[in-house]
Amino acid sequence: AGNFDPNGRITFTQCQCPLCRTWCSHPLLDSLLAAPKAIRDKLGKVIMRLVDLDKLGEAEEVKNPMSPFYDDPIALGFHRYAFHICSRCKEPYYGGTVQCGVNEEVKIQLICETCRPRQIECKDPEHYPTWVWKCRFCCRVAQITCYGGLHSCQYCYEIGIPVLLKNPEKAGLLRVCRGKKCPMGLKPGQNSHRNGSDDGCEEVLRCRTCEIKNAAQPEMKKSPNLLQNGDASKGMSGWTILQNGGNGWLACENQKPMEPPIEKQFQT
Repeated sequence: AGNFDPNGRITFTQCQCPLCRTWCSHPLLDSLLAAPKAIRDKLGKVIMRLVDLDKLGEAEEVKNPMSPFYDDPIALGFHRYAFHICSRCKEPYYGGTVQCGVNEEVKIQLICETCRPRQIECKDPEHYPTWVWKCRFCCRVAQITCYGGLHSCQYCYEIGIPVLLKNPEKAGLLRVCRGKKCPMGLKPGQNSHRNGSDDGCEEVLRCRTCEIKNAAQPEMKKSPNLLQNGDASKGMSGWTILQNGGNGWLACENQKPMEPPIEKQFQT
Protein backbone atom coordinates (compact mmCIF):
# COMPACT_ATOMS: atom_id res chain seq x y z
CA ALA A 1 0.00 0.00 0.00
CA GLY A 2 1.39 3.37 -0.97
CA ASN A 3 4.30 4.13 -3.30
CA PHE A 4 7.72 3.98 -1.63
CA ASP A 5 9.87 3.70 -4.76
CA PRO A 6 13.45 4.61 -3.63
CA ASN A 7 13.87 6.60 -6.84
CA GLY A 8 10.51 8.37 -6.73
CA ARG A 9 8.10 10.38 -4.61
CA ILE A 10 6.18 8.98 -1.66
CA THR A 11 2.45 8.86 -2.39
CA PHE A 12 -0.48 7.37 -0.49
CA THR A 13 -2.97 7.13 -3.34
CA GLN A 14 -3.18 3.33 -3.04
CA CYS A 15 -4.19 3.74 0.61
CA GLN A 16 -7.06 6.12 -0.19
CA CYS A 17 -10.46 5.96 -1.83
CA PRO A 18 -9.97 7.04 -5.47
CA LEU A 19 -13.13 9.18 -5.35
CA CYS A 20 -13.04 11.05 -2.02
CA ARG A 21 -9.38 10.50 -0.98
CA THR A 22 -10.50 9.18 2.43
CA TRP A 23 -7.93 6.88 4.04
CA CYS A 24 -9.09 3.26 3.76
CA SER A 25 -9.96 1.53 7.02
CA HIS A 26 -10.82 -2.14 7.55
CA PRO A 27 -9.55 -4.81 9.98
CA LEU A 28 -8.28 -6.93 7.09
CA LEU A 29 -6.17 -4.00 5.86
CA ASP A 30 -4.57 -3.05 9.21
CA SER A 31 -1.36 -5.01 8.61
CA LEU A 32 -0.98 -3.60 5.09
CA LEU A 33 -1.63 -0.01 6.17
CA ALA A 34 0.58 -0.04 9.29
CA ALA A 35 3.82 1.00 7.51
CA PRO A 36 2.22 3.73 5.32
CA LYS A 37 0.41 5.16 8.36
CA ALA A 38 3.68 5.33 10.33
CA ILE A 39 5.33 7.23 7.47
CA ARG A 40 2.29 9.50 7.07
CA ASP A 41 2.44 10.40 10.78
CA LYS A 42 6.14 11.29 10.52
CA LEU A 43 5.52 13.45 7.47
CA GLY A 44 2.58 15.13 9.17
CA LYS A 45 4.89 16.80 11.70
CA VAL A 46 7.14 18.10 8.93
CA ILE A 47 4.18 19.31 6.88
CA MET A 48 2.76 21.26 9.83
CA ARG A 49 6.01 23.20 10.06
CA LEU A 50 6.14 23.77 6.29
CA VAL A 51 2.50 24.88 6.24
CA ASP A 52 3.34 27.47 8.89
CA LEU A 53 6.47 28.67 7.05
CA ASP A 54 4.75 28.92 3.65
CA LYS A 55 1.49 30.27 5.13
CA LEU A 56 -0.61 27.64 3.35
CA GLY A 57 -3.46 28.49 5.70
CA GLU A 58 -3.91 31.67 3.63
CA ALA A 59 -3.81 29.88 0.25
CA GLU A 60 -6.78 30.22 -2.11
CA GLU A 61 -7.28 26.45 -2.16
CA VAL A 62 -7.81 26.48 1.61
CA LYS A 63 -10.19 29.46 1.63
CA ASN A 64 -12.34 28.39 -1.34
CA PRO A 65 -15.38 26.31 -0.17
CA MET A 66 -15.43 24.57 -3.55
CA SER A 67 -11.82 23.39 -3.22
CA PRO A 68 -11.05 19.79 -2.13
CA PHE A 69 -8.57 21.35 0.33
CA TYR A 70 -11.06 23.78 1.89
CA ASP A 71 -10.13 24.50 5.51
CA ASP A 72 -7.48 21.75 5.38
CA PRO A 73 -3.96 23.19 4.81
CA ILE A 74 -2.37 19.88 5.91
CA ALA A 75 -4.08 18.03 3.05
CA LEU A 76 -2.89 20.76 0.68
CA GLY A 77 0.62 20.27 2.05
CA PHE A 78 0.53 16.54 1.27
CA HIS A 79 -0.63 17.45 -2.24
CA ARG A 80 1.94 20.22 -2.84
CA TYR A 81 5.12 18.94 -1.18
CA ALA A 82 7.26 16.04 -2.41
CA PHE A 83 8.72 13.52 0.02
CA HIS A 84 11.24 10.77 -0.64
CA ILE A 85 12.97 7.89 1.14
CA CYS A 86 16.59 8.70 2.06
CA SER A 87 19.04 6.33 0.35
CA ARG A 88 21.16 6.19 3.53
CA CYS A 89 18.94 6.07 6.63
CA LYS A 90 15.77 4.92 4.77
CA GLU A 91 13.70 7.59 6.55
CA PRO A 92 11.20 9.86 4.73
CA TYR A 93 12.23 13.47 4.14
CA TYR A 94 11.10 16.66 2.40
CA GLY A 95 12.58 17.07 -1.10
CA GLY A 96 10.89 20.20 -2.46
CA THR A 97 7.62 20.74 -4.25
CA VAL A 98 5.83 18.27 -6.50
CA GLN A 99 6.19 20.76 -9.35
CA CYS A 100 9.96 20.30 -9.51
CA GLY A 101 10.30 16.76 -8.24
CA VAL A 102 12.65 13.99 -9.33
CA ASN A 103 12.64 13.34 -13.08
CA GLU A 104 14.72 11.49 -15.66
CA GLU A 105 16.58 14.62 -16.71
CA VAL A 106 17.81 15.45 -13.23
CA LYS A 107 19.38 12.53 -11.35
CA ILE A 108 20.77 13.19 -7.89
CA GLN A 109 21.32 10.93 -4.91
CA LEU A 110 18.31 11.12 -2.60
CA ILE A 111 19.79 12.04 0.79
CA CYS A 112 17.85 13.58 3.66
CA GLU A 113 18.93 16.76 5.44
CA THR A 114 20.08 14.95 8.58
CA CYS A 115 22.37 12.57 6.63
CA ARG A 116 24.14 15.39 4.78
CA PRO A 117 27.37 16.75 6.27
CA ARG A 118 26.66 19.91 8.25
CA GLN A 119 28.58 22.28 10.49
CA ILE A 120 25.90 23.80 12.70
CA GLU A 121 25.11 23.09 16.34
CA CYS A 122 21.46 22.16 15.69
CA LYS A 123 20.99 18.38 15.53
CA ASP A 124 17.20 18.32 15.87
CA PRO A 125 15.69 16.60 12.79
CA GLU A 126 12.35 18.33 13.42
CA HIS A 127 14.07 21.66 12.76
CA TYR A 128 15.32 20.77 9.29
CA PRO A 129 12.49 22.51 7.39
CA THR A 130 13.84 25.76 8.88
CA TRP A 131 17.51 25.15 8.15
CA VAL A 132 19.00 27.80 5.86
CA TRP A 133 21.11 26.33 3.07
CA LYS A 134 23.70 27.71 0.68
CA CYS A 135 23.00 27.39 -3.01
CA ARG A 136 24.81 24.32 -4.35
CA PHE A 137 26.24 26.22 -7.33
CA CYS A 138 27.18 29.67 -5.94
CA CYS A 139 27.67 31.71 -2.77
CA ARG A 140 24.07 32.81 -2.32
CA VAL A 141 21.43 31.72 0.17
CA ALA A 142 19.24 28.97 -1.30
CA GLN A 143 15.58 29.90 -1.70
CA ILE A 144 14.43 26.74 -3.47
CA THR A 145 14.49 23.05 -2.53
CA CYS A 146 13.90 20.90 -5.60
CA TYR A 147 14.56 17.58 -7.38
CA GLY A 148 14.56 15.52 -4.20
CA GLY A 149 16.67 17.75 -1.93
CA LEU A 150 18.87 19.96 -4.11
CA HIS A 151 19.19 23.54 -2.77
CA SER A 152 19.39 26.43 -5.21
CA CYS A 153 19.11 30.20 -5.28
CA GLN A 154 16.61 31.81 -7.65
CA TYR A 155 19.36 32.94 -10.04
CA CYS A 156 20.79 29.43 -10.56
CA TYR A 157 17.33 27.90 -10.70
CA GLU A 158 16.40 30.19 -13.61
CA ILE A 159 19.61 29.25 -15.48
CA GLY A 160 18.36 25.66 -15.30
CA ILE A 161 19.26 22.95 -12.80
CA PRO A 162 19.68 20.27 -15.54
CA VAL A 163 22.22 22.54 -17.29
CA LEU A 164 24.16 23.22 -14.08
CA LEU A 165 24.23 19.57 -13.05
CA LYS A 166 25.71 18.35 -16.34
CA ASN A 167 28.92 20.38 -16.30
CA PRO A 168 28.85 23.90 -14.85
CA GLU A 169 32.63 24.27 -15.12
CA LYS A 170 32.66 23.52 -18.84
CA ALA A 171 29.68 25.81 -19.48
CA GLY A 172 31.45 28.66 -17.67
CA LEU A 173 28.57 28.93 -15.20
CA LEU A 174 30.38 27.92 -12.02
CA ARG A 175 30.96 30.77 -9.56
CA VAL A 176 34.14 30.24 -7.52
CA CYS A 177 33.99 31.31 -3.87
CA ARG A 178 36.03 34.42 -3.05
CA GLY A 179 37.30 32.91 0.19
CA LYS A 180 37.81 35.47 2.95
CA LYS A 181 36.10 38.09 0.75
CA CYS A 182 32.98 35.94 0.33
CA PRO A 183 29.89 38.03 1.25
CA MET A 184 28.39 35.00 3.00
CA GLY A 185 31.30 34.79 5.39
CA LEU A 186 33.10 31.62 6.47
CA LYS A 187 32.85 29.33 9.47
CA PRO A 188 35.84 28.78 11.80
CA GLY A 189 38.46 26.69 10.00
CA GLN A 190 36.78 27.13 6.61
CA ASN A 191 38.86 28.63 3.77
CA SER A 192 36.09 28.78 1.16
CA HIS A 193 32.69 27.42 0.18
CA ARG A 194 32.45 24.58 -2.33
CA ASN A 195 30.36 25.35 -5.40
CA GLY A 196 29.53 22.76 -8.05
CA SER A 197 27.26 19.99 -9.21
CA ASP A 198 28.11 17.24 -6.71
CA ASP A 199 26.35 16.56 -3.43
CA GLY A 200 29.39 17.67 -1.42
CA CYS A 201 28.62 21.28 -2.38
CA GLU A 202 25.47 21.24 -0.25
CA GLU A 203 26.02 23.29 2.92
CA VAL A 204 23.63 24.25 5.72
CA LEU A 205 24.32 27.70 7.15
CA ARG A 206 22.10 28.05 10.21
CA CYS A 207 18.83 27.03 11.86
CA ARG A 208 16.05 29.63 11.97
CA THR A 209 14.16 27.78 14.72
CA CYS A 210 17.20 27.85 17.02
CA GLU A 211 17.78 31.53 16.20
CA ILE A 212 14.20 32.38 17.22
CA LYS A 213 14.54 30.39 20.45
CA ASN A 214 17.83 32.07 21.32
CA ALA A 215 16.40 35.52 20.58
CA ALA A 216 13.48 34.83 22.91
CA GLN A 217 15.79 34.10 25.87
CA PRO A 218 16.16 36.97 28.37
CA GLU A 219 19.32 39.01 27.93
CA MET A 220 22.10 38.50 30.42
CA LYS A 221 22.63 41.23 32.95
CA LYS A 222 24.63 44.05 31.38
CA SER A 223 28.17 44.30 32.65
CA PRO A 224 31.04 46.72 31.94
CA ASN A 225 33.22 43.61 31.79
CA LEU A 226 33.82 42.39 28.23
CA LEU A 227 33.65 38.84 29.59
CA GLN A 228 29.95 37.96 29.97
CA ASN A 229 28.91 35.36 32.55
CA GLY A 230 32.45 35.14 33.88
CA ASP A 231 31.23 33.87 37.27
CA ALA A 232 29.26 30.85 35.95
CA SER A 233 26.05 32.25 37.47
CA LYS A 234 24.29 31.59 34.13
CA GLY A 235 25.70 28.09 33.74
CA MET A 236 27.53 27.65 30.44
CA SER A 237 25.49 30.38 28.73
CA GLY A 238 27.64 32.66 26.58
CA TRP A 239 30.49 30.17 26.37
CA THR A 240 31.45 27.92 23.47
CA ILE A 241 33.46 24.84 24.39
CA LEU A 242 36.30 24.57 21.88
CA GLN A 243 37.89 21.50 23.47
CA ASN A 244 36.96 19.11 26.27
CA GLY A 245 39.45 17.20 28.33
CA GLY A 246 38.89 14.75 31.18
CA ASN A 247 35.22 14.86 32.16
CA GLY A 248 34.52 18.08 30.23
CA TRP A 249 33.75 21.64 31.37
CA LEU A 250 30.88 22.21 33.82
CA ALA A 251 29.42 25.11 35.80
CA CYS A 252 29.28 23.80 39.38
CA GLU A 253 28.69 24.95 42.97
CA ASN A 254 31.92 26.14 44.59
CA GLN A 255 33.03 23.74 47.35
CA LYS A 256 36.07 25.71 48.52
CA PRO A 257 35.79 28.67 50.96
CA MET A 258 37.01 31.83 49.25
CA GLU A 259 37.16 35.54 50.02
CA PRO A 260 35.13 37.20 48.72
CA PRO A 261 32.63 34.29 48.70
CA ILE A 262 32.07 32.65 45.30
CA GLU A 263 28.91 30.60 44.81
CA LYS A 264 29.67 29.02 41.42
CA GLN A 265 32.71 28.30 39.30
CA PHE A 266 33.76 26.53 36.10
CA GLN A 267 35.30 23.12 36.65
CA THR A 268 36.82 20.39 34.50
